[in-house]
Parts: sequence; C-alpha cells; structure tokens
Amino acid sequence: MVILFLLRQLKDRTGSQAFSGSVVMRDGIVNIDLHWQGRALEADTIKEWEDRYPDISGQIFPFTLKEAINANHAALWPFEADDDAATPYLRLLIPGDKSEDGQVVRPMVVMPETKFEMYNPELFSKSGLDPELDNRLLTELSYTALIREISRAKALETIMGKHSQLPRLIHSMLTSGTKTKTVTWLITTFSDAILEKVIEFALNEQGPPPVSFAFITLGSEGRQEQTLKTDQDNAIIFHDIDPRSGLTEKAVQHYFLELGEKICLWLDRAGYDLCLGGIMAKNEKWCQPLSTWKKYFTQWIRTAEPENLLHTTIFFDFRHGDKNLTEELRFHLVDSLKTRSGFLRFMTQNSLGFRPPVGFWGNFLIESKGTQKKALDIKTCMAPMVDFARIYSLKHGVIQTNTQSRLYQLYNKGVLERAAYNEIEQAYSFLLQLRFMRQIHAILGENVKPDNYIQPKKLSEIEQKMLKEVLKKIKLLQMRLTNEFMGE
Repeated sequence: MVILFLLRQLKDRTGSQAFSGSVVMRDGIVNIDLHWQGRALEADTIKEWEDRYPDISGQIFPFTLKEAINANHAALWPFEADDDAATPYLRLLIPGDKSEDGQVVRPMVVMPETKFEMYNPELFSKSGLDPELDNRLLTELSYTALIREISRAKALETIMGKHSQLPRLIHSMLTSGTKTKTVTWLITTFSDAILEKVIEFALNEQGPPPVSFAFITLGSEGRQEQTLKTDQDNAIIFHDIDPRSGLTEKAVQHYFLELGEKICLWLDRAGYDLCLGGIMAKNEKWCQPLSTWKKYFTQWIRTAEPENLLHTTIFFDFRHGDKNLTEELRFHLVDSLKTRSGFLRFMTQNSLGFRPPVGFWGNFLIESKGTQKKALDIKTCMAPMVDFARIYSLKHGVIQTNTQSRLYQLYNKGVLERAAYNEIEQAYSFLLQLRFMRQIHAILGENVKPDNYIQPKKLSEIEQKMLKEVLKKIKLLQMRLTNEFMGE
C-alpha cells in the first residue's frame, strides 16, 4: 500500500508515467528504489506526504505514511541523479529478516536520524531494549500466523475456534500502544478471512451459482468497525435474471437462500452470533436481486418512517462482494439522495434522539437498576459520532463506510476543519478503546460474554474527565447537525 501510494504521489508531483524499481540488500538493510525520468524530488516533499493516509482505489490504509514507515522501522529518502546517465530515485530502507550471511537481523529499536546510523549494523545486535516493542512484534507475528492458518485451511473444522484467540491478541496490541483504528482494521481483516473461507466452503458444497452475486456485510462489519462483541448483519444481492436464460427468479433465489443458510450457520459456529433481528442472508427478505435492492433503498429514502430509518443505518453501510453489483447499488443510493435532500433531515432527527449521558452539573447519567446498574452503554454513546460521519458523507458523496475514513475524507474535502477533525477522531478513538478494554475484561477477567457497558466509577480520574469531555463534544456535534440539516 505504501509503495503504491508513493508511486501515485510521484506521478502527480513529477509528471512521469513510467517507473522502474530495484530491490537490494546491503548491510542487513533492504533498499527499495523507485526510479523515474525527469526532475528530482525535493527533500521537503516527503514531509508533505507524511501525515496522509494512503488511499488506493478507495481503500484507505489505517496508518499515515509516517506511521507505516515507523511501524516497520524504516526510512524514506529522495536522491538526485548521481551522474548524467542516471535517474533520480526515491529509496525506502527496511531492516531485512536475514543478513547476507544468514544471521537473523533484529528490528531497530530506535528510528535512526542519519544515513550513517541507518547503515550501522550494531543497531541490530541489541535486543531486549524495549520489551513493549518486542511484545508488539510478537503479537503481530502471532496475528499474521493466525490469518495465514485461516487462508490455508482445507476444511471447515480448521477455522472453528480461531475467533477465541482474538481477545488475548487484541489485549496485547492495546497494552503495547497499538492504535484502536489499527485494531479494528486487524479484526476486520480476520473476519474477512473467516468469511471468505466460509463462502468458499459453502460454494464448494452448494455448487456454482446460477448468476453472479454479492454476499455483503452490513452495520459495524460493513463499516470495518467490529469489536469483540459482534453478531451477524449480512445479505445477498444477486444479478437480475435474463428472461432469455431459461432461469426463474424463484429457482435462483432458492439457490442463494440455501447458500445463505450454510454461510450464516457456519459463521455462527465460527464465533459470529446469529442476528437476533434476522438481518441475514438466510432470510428471504434480505436475499434479493439487484432491482429489488434498489427498490428497497428508494422506498427507505422516500418514506422516512422509524423502521426505514433504522434500516438505513444498517444497510447503507454495506461492503464486500461483486463490485459490479455493489457499486451499481451505491451509485443508485447516491443518485436517489440527490433528489431527496430532505431525507438527511430525517436521519439527523433520528440521530438526535440520543442524549449523551452527562448531566447539567457534569455528573454521569447511569443506569439506576437492573443488571447494568451504575453503568452506561459506551456503544450507544458512539452512535451519534457514527451518524454524524454517515450523514455528512452521504451529503458530500464520500463512498467510504468506515467512520474514521469518512471523517478523514470529510477533512480532505474541507467539510471539517483540521482542529474539528482531530477532536472528533481522538474522541471516537477514546470511546473505542474503552469499549475494547471492557470487552476484553469481560472475556479474560470475568469469563462472561462481552458487553458494551462500563462503570464510570471504575475508570481512573483522568479517564472519567476525558469521558465527560467526549460526551460534551457529542452534544456539540449534534448541535452542528441540527444547524445544518434540520432547516432543510
């Protein structure tokens, strides 16, 4: 992703259309050089790119360029041509797994500041200088191995139980300083790997599909925001039947309903609970041809009733499957909203139904009775921020579904000022971290199913103050939505 991002930036900056690359190891360092014809790159240009999130074909990397480089203990330098026959180039330097003589090369503990340090092999001979970093590297290695096991699985039973390994890995990541947006991205990658394997096994058993289809994920999974408490929200879109094909819609739907049944039940066995509301591909209502899905979306937009608004918060955040089908549905959604701008007012009104649980005097408004006495629902607190990003994204044509990616795109478009973007992003990350730690404690500390309820009194004094400030920030976001959309 970083290299593709760099190539695109180089193309835009230098005007070059063709690049050549080389990979060489020297003194335990892998040099990846990107050459081009034309003018050299100025050193300050790299600094301009450091805070950007690589965006390739609409997929946004969860790290900035600088974060990605630092996470790999690497460096990035531009070079001018050495002589008249040479070309300028950009060099990415990364510690190699092994040196030329076969000795293991350890990762750098500290990011070097000069070229001399970068080529100093003594930097690689020290170990144990940073236990937190060692722990993070071990965790990432374990996670990578887990994904590899899933992708190479030959039988359904092989992937069952893999989900139970996530809590300890996520706990290790968070305590080692991994950002929450990275954690959710990794959880999504894990879930995608499980889903792809389950679909593969189901198709092998069911036989080839009669028409092309998309198995789409919805809600939090569609937004790539899954946590450790998750259930299924999915559906199937299949291609409209050609009257000349000899197929009937009933027969085709029957095939996909059986396929959806297998996938949903196997996902349940793999650790992803069945949806209590029935929003799954095994439900006939949510297993329909593209034309029916377009009608669903049009109806929900034109008739802003409570149930329809609920559907939009789940189904408008869809992901996965055959791109031709999903992109056509997304374009239909965008076009439908252009003619029904007042719909965003109803979405805003629906979002304003939540009142942040903090009182006039700054006290937390917690449950007074029941099993969650003295607690508040952190997931519900995050919902207005998700709604804020969704509503503004729908208005400004942002196609991403992930909340943090949406916020970043809104910042790029100038909809959000830099300060506002930073505040919202940090507030969202803080709530997400509280949610993760609660779920991990429930699983590992209490041996119960994870939930989204936290007791403010059990937080540190600093965390309580931060939580109150975040809840106040949510009120301001709701005021901004009110001012912009309630007058339409």
